[in-house]
Amino acid sequence: MGCSQSQGELINQALSERDKFKRQEAEAVAQASKYEKDYLSLKQQLDFEKSESIKILTKNEESEKKIAAIENKNFELEKQLLKLKTELNEFQSQNQKFLSELEAFRKFKLRTATKTVIRYYKYWRQLNFNWAIEQWRDIPSNIIAEDFNSDDLNITEDSTISTLSQEDYKEAALDFIQKDYQNKLASSTLMKEYNLHKVPIQKQMSISSLYRSCETMMDKKYENDANDLAGRRKPVDIGSYMVDYLIRHFGIKKLAYKTLSELIPTLQHYCKQHNHYSILMCRLLHIFHSEPISLSLGIFITKMRVEFNNLSKNAGLTKSSNKLLGGDAFIIDLFGLINNIFETNREVRTAILSLLKPEHVNKEDFFLFHLCYKIVRQAMTPDGAFDALSNLANLPETSIFYSNAKSILDLKVFLDDDQIFRSIFDPKNLGFISKENFISKINFQAYYANCKNNAYVISRCKFLTTLLEVYNVYYCKAVSNLIKIYNQSGINLNQSEYEQAALKAEPSLSTDQLERLYEEALSLQNNEGLITCSSFCTSLTNYGIGHRGIKEFAVPELWNISEKLRSDVSYLFLEESAASLSLEDPTKEINKSRN
Repeated sequence: MGCSQSQGELINQALSERDKFKRQEAEAVAQASKYEKDYLSLKQQLDFEKSESIKILTKNEESEKKIAAIENKNFELEKQLLKLKTELNEFQSQNQKFLSELEAFRKFKLRTATKTVIRYYKYWRQLNFNWAIEQWRDIPSNIIAEDFNSDDLNITEDSTISTLSQEDYKEAALDFIQKDYQNKLASSTLMKEYNLHKVPIQKQMSISSLYRSCETMMDKKYENDANDLAGRRKPVDIGSYMVDYLIRHFGIKKLAYKTLSELIPTLQHYCKQHNHYSILMCRLLHIFHSEPISLSLGIFITKMRVEFNNLSKNAGLTKSSNKLLGGDAFIIDLFGLINNIFETNREVRTAILSLLKPEHVNKEDFFLFHLCYKIVRQAMTPDGAFDALSNLANLPETSIFYSNAKSILDLKVFLDDDQIFRSIFDPKNLGFISKENFISKINFQAYYANCKNNAYVISRCKFLTTLLEVYNVYYCKAVSNLIKIYNQSGINLNQSEYEQAALKAEPSLSTDQLERLYEEALSLQNNEGLITCSSFCTSLTNYGIGHRGIKEFAVPELWNISEKLRSDVSYLFLEESAASLSLEDPTKEINKSRN
């Protein structure tokens, strides 16, 4: 079918438009494809940037954590640095204190050396005077008597040389000790209580009742001392404690004072009859004896009493013991106790051992007994002991053998040990010792038999009295030394002078110990005035200062006593039992009874 021209044009026009639309479609498809590629590219780029951002954020968080950790570490380092600075400051302060103490000690040693030079110079100068007296009889007496003038040497005032002789100081010490004893007796708390509350009695207490009462009281006193010292409180003296013990024991003061009224005359009666147990108790209680025992020494003796009782119980001697002498113990057991207590002081050990020799044992047998004890302690046989003491020589010289015995075995029993040793092992004075003779004398079988022999038994009274006798010897020497130091330091000392004088007596004293000693010296004179010679000597000897012989008799725990925690047994008892005694205020009863 034929088409008209107009229709053909329309068809052509339509075809051209269709082609145009196809081209546009193709272009649109191409454009869409391009946009899709761009979109995918942008999406990939966005995903990449997003992942990178996540990584960066993660890194930032880790960085923040690291920063926080570093800050914490820096804070800890700053704390450690501050602590180190504080410790450094403390160390510098301690170092400065040490340097000051070192300088003070150097000056002290310099003064001591200077004093020594002056003393020897004075000594030789006096010898020159004596020589001049022999050569020229007409030398004026004023030249002989003139003292050495140390002013030109530019020495401090505390280096003044005392012109008193050693005998003068000993006499002054004996006078001081006698006055101290008199003061203790005059201020006896027990006698004051007895005189104030004594009641008439029809008969005295029996010796067994006296022993039982005193023994029970002393057992309780030991426990009370231990509790006081552990609690940093100063124990009371035994006389004061006995009054409080009786009140506590009976619960009624009337009965307590009735017992006290029976006990005191009984002690006086047996003390006059020279009963050793009663004499010892009177010394502890500060009654009826011219040599009362100080507080610190009383604490020591109370402790030694318990130590002795333990040895007596372990030896099984409690039932057969002589109670009028406080019980018995084998001396072999006392050797160990003495060695432990006086380990560092052979001189004191020797003095105690020589006085403890049993009455029915001669010196030679007792010396051999102690020598066997020393050999057994060294786990030696007689042959081994001879080889050790002879330096493996067949016939060692007596003097060398004895010297080795003293050094190797720490052998020292009597002051004349040398003579006793020679009389046993070298009786013919040949100058040497044979092995056969030595071994024949060292009889272990006899030694072990004597260890449990009643002849080698010591009573408690003898043991404690021996300790007191030895202490008194060295106490006199200590007081003599302290009086000499006091005189060289001046008269009526202030705190600085007191501490310097105390350091001369015991250079190892610390600053705190010096302050405590000064406070105690002040308290002895009612906290008033400068320190007198009496307070100086008493305050130092109470702590075992003045002579090395009294050091082991001191009570180290007394250094730990707090001034605010003074023990008052009366108050503790009355506070606990005020209700049973119908007391309104315990302190009123204390003051009333003490006044």
